[in-house]
Formats: sequence, C-alpha cells, structure tokens
Amino acid sequence: MASNNTPGATPNLNDPPQGSSGPGNNFINPPSPTLSGNPGNDPAVALGPRDIRIIERVLSDTSWPKDLTLDHEEYNWQEWYRRTTNLVYRQGFTPWLDGSLECPDEQHYPEAHWIWQQNDRSLRLFLLTHISSLDLTLVRNLPNSHEIFEALRKRHKSLEPFAQLALLKKALDVTFDFSTTPVSTTIAQLRDLHRRIIAMGELDGDRLLTIILINSLSDQFGHLLPAIQTISSAPDFSSKSIMRIIEGEAFLIRCRAEQGFRPSTVNPTASAVNARQPKPPCSNCKRTNHSTEFCISSGGKMAGRSIYDARAAQRVASGKAPRTSKGRKTKNGTSAPQIAHVTSQNSLTTSNSAPKPLPQNQSIPHFIIIDGVQYIPGPPNPS
Repeated sequence: MASNNTPGATPNLNDPPQGSSGPGNNFINPPSPTLSGNPGNDPAVALGPRDIRIIERVLSDTSWPKDLTLDHEEYNWQEWYRRTTNLVYRQGFTPWLDGSLECPDEQHYPEAHWIWQQNDRSLRLFLLTHISSLDLTLVRNLPNSHEIFEALRKRHKSLEPFAQLALLKKALDVTFDFSTTPVSTTIAQLRDLHRRIIAMGELDGDRLLTIILINSLSDQFGHLLPAIQTISSAPDFSSKSIMRIIEGEAFLIRCRAEQGFRPSTVNPTASAVNARQPKPPCSNCKRTNHSTEFCISSGGKMAGRSIYDARAAQRVASGKAPRTSKGRKTKNGTSAPQIAHVTSQNSLTTSNSAPKPLPQNQSIPHFIIIDGVQYIPGPPNPS
C-alpha cells in the first residue's frame, strides 16, 4: 500500500504518500531525476555503487491481517516480526529492512539515490501503519525504515520475559469446560499460547527462574521492574542479574532502616524509590534541588538570602537533624571564618561580617545559625 505511484511513471513528489500526514513523518521530496525504463510498463531502474541495479518498488500489504498491529500489551512481536519479514522478502524490500543496502550518494548516483529513497519511504510507511500509537511515538522520527525496524526489535525483545510470564499466567488460567466451550477449541487455545511462549525463547532452567523471580516481585519491589527491563536486552542477562538487583535493594532498605529513616506507610521502600525518582522543579527558577519556599533567586520566598540559610531552613522544614560543618573554603584555599548569627525564625541572614547587635526590645531568637547550621538555644538564665 505504501505508494499511489504508477510503476515506471514519475511520482508527484509534492504530495506525501497516502497515510503519511501528521507530525513525525518527515518525508523528503527531492526533484525527480530522469530515470531509465519504459514509462507505463517497467519500473524505474538505476545503477548504484558496485553496479548494483536499484529498481523502484511499491510495497503492497493487501494480504496483511486487519487485526494485526504490533502492541506490547498483545505480546505479538513474534507474529508481527514473522509476517513482516516474510512480506518484505517476497516483495524485494529485504535490503532496506536489514540495512544491507546503503543509500547511494546523491552527488554520484542521483537516479539510484532517488529510487532508494522512494523504496525506503514505501517500506517506512508500511511499518508505521501497522504498529501501536505508543510505538509510533517512539520511532516515527527515525531517519529510515531499517532504524525503525531495529528500534522496534530492541524494544519488544527486551519485553519478552515479561510477555512470557503474562502468557504463562494466561495459559494456567485456562480450564476445560465442555459445557460452554468445545474441548477442541480449548486445546487449540492452549497450543497457541504454548507456541507464542516458546517463540519468545526456550524455557530452560535459567529462563524459567527469571520468570519466577519477576513474578515474585511484590509491591515492595515492584519499582525494580523498569531497571530489570532496561538490562534485559544485555547479552549476559540472566536470573543472576535479577537476583543482584533484588539483593542490592534489600541491602539498601536495611541500611536506611538502621540509620533511622522510616519508610513510607504506603510503600515500605518509598525512601529508596524517591532517591531515584526525579524531583519536581522549583516553579520560580526551574531547578530540582529545592522548592519555591526555599528559592533565593528573584521571585523566590527567600530571595536575597544566602544559599546556606536556604539549605538550613530546608533541613528544618524536612525534619532533619542539624548538619555539622567546618569553615568554608575561599577562592584562595583558606578557610573562611565561621560567624555566628543570632536570628529570629522570620529573618535568616548569613555573612562573613560581624553580626549586628539585637535591638533591646527584640524577643529571644528561636534558633541560631552558625555558618549555615542551625542550633537551638537553651532557656535564658534566671536573673
């Protein structure tokens, strides 16, 4: 389906191929060169590098199943891959799909370059037409059909352990009930599920253990799934890879518990998860290490204050203990003197100059800041 051009005729390059409208489908339409061939009968032909004859082709997908769209939620990569490679092979597009035929140089082989581009657009449009909206978003801006196909392959192959687990669970839930479903239908369903599971990789001992480990991840460790998915495409991925991630996370949880950090009541490992999740940026300066309440930039609630004061206030607000610190290093490497500032809760100031005396009518301060560290003063001595 990928083109409305009559073989042998010069296409109207000002119009995009059918179905190519919308953002992301960046079809480049160069001027059409003079091509060899018999107009109206034979397709355009040109010689490329190493005297390879490149023939203009139109990919037809009339035999493609209407209900087959690549979708990770359908676990249908193997079926989609098999049908795609077979169709492409029959119609002569394999060199474009596997990347074995590079695009000829436009300066030295203008005719071959133009034909190669036309064929690649035809295959590219076919691929983008038969994938899910999510996959389309991820690959639509890639430059050619080969890179689109390889990106889809990498994405869906990395999901295979999870797909195998889902299909295995589905197969184990199927039961024979001849009162509602013929036995032959149930057997056919189970055989199809078995075929799809095995097509993703033989269930040897390590593969089976991998699936069992993934299935055992409870809510406490469910946040590890993205990390496991990321490494699942590595050549040395195995059940040991998953066990290392789980054991490392368990060690981190124990360490944090020993240090007195209590996990969230919603998720026992929320403290570990939050360390990896991106923090919302400050709405004033767009940085992620503080909120507007502690922003010292113009427009923030602590505008004009020092960064040490802001950090101290942020620690108090989060319920953390005061942090001990030494003198700050200056530009020449010497240690800056630590100046104690007595301040009220509504006035946080720090500088290297001598502090101003408190007015006589000012109340006792709520806390003291020494070089950015807060200290709570004791009660005043009785007179």
